[in-house]
Parts: sequence; C-alpha cells; structure tokens
Amino acid sequence: MRLYYFSYALLFLLFSCGTRVADQTQEKSIVLLHMGNPPSQLHPYRSTGEHELFINQHIFQPLLRIDLSSGQLFPVLAKERPEKKIQDSLTFFKYRLRPEAKWPDGRSVTVRDVAFSLKVIKNPFVSAESLRGYLSYIEDIIMKEGDSLSFVLRCGPDFILSESTSGDFDVLPEHLYDPEGLLKAYRIDQLSLLKEDSAGAKALAFAKRFNSMDYKEFPASLAGSGPYELQEWRTAEVALKKRMNWWGDRLASSGLSFTAYPEMLVFRHIADLDASIYAMKTNQLDVMRSVPASRFERIMADSLIRSKFKTSSPIVLAFFYLGCNSQLPKLSSVKTRQAIAHMINRKKIVDFVHRGYAIEARGPVLPGSIYFNAEIKPYVYDTAIAMKLLYEDGWRDLNKDGTLEKTIRGKEYALEFSYLFPAGNEERKTIGLLLQESLATCGIKCELEGVDFATFTQRLKRKEFELMVAGRSIHPLADDPEGTFHTQSILSGGNYVSFGDQQSDTWIEKMKLSPEKERIKLSKQLQAKLHQDASFIFLYHPKDRIIVNNKFEGVVTSSVFPRLWVGSLRIPSKK
Repeated sequence: MRLYYFSYALLFLLFSCGTRVADQTQEKSIVLLHMGNPPSQLHPYRSTGEHELFINQHIFQPLLRIDLSSGQLFPVLAKERPEKKIQDSLTFFKYRLRPEAKWPDGRSVTVRDVAFSLKVIKNPFVSAESLRGYLSYIEDIIMKEGDSLSFVLRCGPDFILSESTSGDFDVLPEHLYDPEGLLKAYRIDQLSLLKEDSAGAKALAFAKRFNSMDYKEFPASLAGSGPYELQEWRTAEVALKKRMNWWGDRLASSGLSFTAYPEMLVFRHIADLDASIYAMKTNQLDVMRSVPASRFERIMADSLIRSKFKTSSPIVLAFFYLGCNSQLPKLSSVKTRQAIAHMINRKKIVDFVHRGYAIEARGPVLPGSIYFNAEIKPYVYDTAIAMKLLYEDGWRDLNKDGTLEKTIRGKEYALEFSYLFPAGNEERKTIGLLLQESLATCGIKCELEGVDFATFTQRLKRKEFELMVAGRSIHPLADDPEGTFHTQSILSGGNYVSFGDQQSDTWIEKMKLSPEKERIKLSKQLQAKLHQDASFIFLYHPKDRIIVNNKFEGVVTSSVFPRLWVGSLRIPSKK
C-alpha cells in the first residue's frame, strides 16, 4: 500500500513545486522503474553496481559518452570530440568545454572542475581503486591561464581506446565537493606518490570526508551537471527530480544525452515476482530492465500486462564463460579442460536457463563484429569425445570405484570438482546443476558451492576455486583484452583462470597500438588460442529483457549500457 500512496504523493509534489517541463506540449510525466537490487551506495566514484551506475548517470555527466542510438562517441560536457596529437611516447588531447554547462547552483562548469575530478580519482586515499586504474593512462592536465573552458590532457602512449578513456569520467563541481580547497595544494602527477604523512595530510582529510559522505541523509549534496537531482533515497526506493531550467534542454535535438523529458524518475526495488506483476498491472511500475528470463516469461504470460507493455531484447555487450583454474594440477592439462568443454551443453543453457534470450559464444567477441573469428569450430556437446580426451590424458579408474584418477607430479588426484557460484544467483546455480548432471554421465562428481557475492569475488581473485561461471562486458567501440587475458592480470585483474603466455601477451600488447587491419588479425589469433587452451570455456552472450509501458513514446534501446535511455520516454501530447 505504501507504493500506491507514494505515487500520488509524488504527483502532488510535482504539481505543487512549479517544476518546469522541458516541452510544454507534453504531459508532465513520472517514470516508475524497477531495480533488481536496492543500491548499497550512491556515490560519484565509488558506486559499481549496475543499478547504482544506472541511477548516477542521470545526475552526473562525463566529457564523452557512447551514444545509445549511434554507438559512437558523443561530446557531453565537451563541446566536441578532442583533437589528438601524438608526440614521442605521449598522447595529448585538446578539449573545450560547452559554455552552456552549469552546476545546480548556476555556476559554470570549468577546467578547474575537470582538474579537481581527476585529482579526486588519482587521490590514493579515495576509495576508487578500479576507476583510478582505468584512468592511469591520464598523466596530467595542462590549463591555460585566463581560459576557463580549454585544456589539454597529457596521456600515455596512444592505444585503441585512448580517446574514449580520456573523456570517460564524471566531472564534479570543485566548489561544492571541496569548499576548503584541500586538493588545490596538489598537482595531479604528485598524488600517486602521497603517503599518510604531513605531505599527504590534506589529501587524506579530503578522502575521509569524500568516502564517507552520506547521500541518503543529505540527498542535495549529490551534485552533478546532469538533468536530475536526488530528491529522496529510502531503503527500497530512490526518487530523482528534474532540475529546473536544466542547461541541456536547449540541446535536446543534438543527441540522446540531452533528452530528459520525464519530470521524475522513481526507482523501486520489489523483490517478490507476484508483487512486481501486481505493481505493473496497477500502474506502480512502468519500466523493468534486466529481467531474469524465468521472471520475464511469467510476467509476459499475463494478458493485461501484454496489452499494456512493450518489450525489447537487445544483445548485451558481454560474454559469460566457465572458468577452469589452470593453476590446479588436475586442471593444468589442456586435454582435461577440452574434455570439460565437450561436457557443456550450451544450447541447453541458452534454451533452458535463458529461455532463448542469449546466443551461444565461441569466444569473447560477438558474432558479426569485424574482429570475430568465424573459423573457430565450437566444442560440441559430446561426452564420448570428452571421455576419449580424458583417456588420452592419462585418467583411469585405478581403484575401480567409478572415479577417474591420475598421478600428477608424484601425487594421485581424483577427477572431482567443486563449482563456485554466487548464492542467490539462480541462473549461475542452474548452469552449475546442468554441468553437474553432464559431468556425472562421465563418472565425474561435481559439488556446488554457493557463497555470498563478496566472498565469490574474493575467492576468484585469490584463485580459490576449481570451476566457476563469470562474465565480462565488451567495450562497444573496440575491446581491450589486456585486463582479462594478459598474464599481468592474473594477480591484479580479471584473468582468474591464469590463461596466457609470452606469445598471447605480445599479441595483446600489439593490439592496443596497431592499426585496425593488424588489430583484427591479432584478435583472431588470440581467440583461436583461447579456444584451444580452454581455460576460458565460452558459453553465451546474453540478451537483455526490457519492458516499457505503452503509454510512453520515444523508447530507445541499444546494446550500449544502460540499454534503455529513460530520458527519451515521454507521454504523447493530447490533441
């Protein structure tokens, strides 16, 4: 009942606060969005969950963003895409900010704000480790005295995603987040060397406050240049309100990043499926994203919902794989891993687990991409081939107990596995059950071990697993495989299965710096090696499942995150 009354309370707020409508011919609109998990935090640089990032993108803006409709880089706070200059081993990007860009208090977005934002990210005491690593490519900012809009970013050696990386961070207002000017004492290139001593005292003081800022208690302090501001944050509900006289409204015709028609965005966490269905039928939910396949089928089985909602299923720029920990003796052999690859029924995973909302994967590249290696023959589901490979690899039922054994480095190992998965993730659990069933036909035991997500992540980093399923997103422009497939990423990246050697590392390093034709060749070589090695056993590329109320026009969906641009939703004018 609280949701029912809250929607009317929001209507009252909208019509009583004099909120301006971007297009006066359009009916004032509230969009009620389902979120799978309530946000654990809403923070400019510490938020990492998909729903947290989805909410934050309506509040903050970067220099550049990948446009959902075109899939290309689009200048947001930047007036245009930057000029690139390569000198010796360095890359320089010359930017100019949009003079229209304003903060919530009406002050202009300036070069000082860009420099401040980079200082926050580079500050070693700020809890933004992944973002700091991602932007390590940016070394310094060069500002011109008397010019508040132009600047140059000095960066490392040029690579395939250098331009997008240079502009892919949300810009924060210096005067609102650092009113005492604590970070003004530092240059960007000094920050990485700071320690907890007198030299780093101001940076540490800033970080302690920035890391602990409570936006649930003080929503107005979450300030960005985007079209919305945080109005209220409850445990299972987040409400964003359209900023009055938002500076980007006048640019709405230039691109999706400046379309923000709804006057209110309300994100609601409703865990129970029946409650979600009821909410949709009673106009308490307008939009659902990333709906699990089993839930999607049940929701769309309702005739009333089918008549009131439209659906979309864009392919997700991601791949999921079964990871084999090749550091372990019993998984150290290529033939053993290839045998496991032949025990996986990908079609059943796509049809049963994802109800057809996925496509089978041959590698980390989507079919249809110019980088896709179409010559790779996928591992067919065939337990006879699997048993033949295991026999060739020396596995035998030595003690006649029905389990295969093998002596490796003087020690006998039984061919039994543990499958690690995040507890509560029904899709990964079901994949584990299918794998368990398939392995059993070959006399191989497989125990499922569900742990909380934080533990799951820690176990992957520490290589404390045997088999698991994980996923990774694919960059929409040109993917950089270094963070997942390079051997340097075994200890501090996403190469949890310990794939790679000097040859594959050389290909990956060359890919970053090579022209497109050479990059395509190297990518296909890497895909072939990944397939042959079978530490990464590629399973599928998922499709999203998006449901939107028919009352809205302007629905734009895409493979580019967040796959639905909520700002373009509007209620047609009444004639």
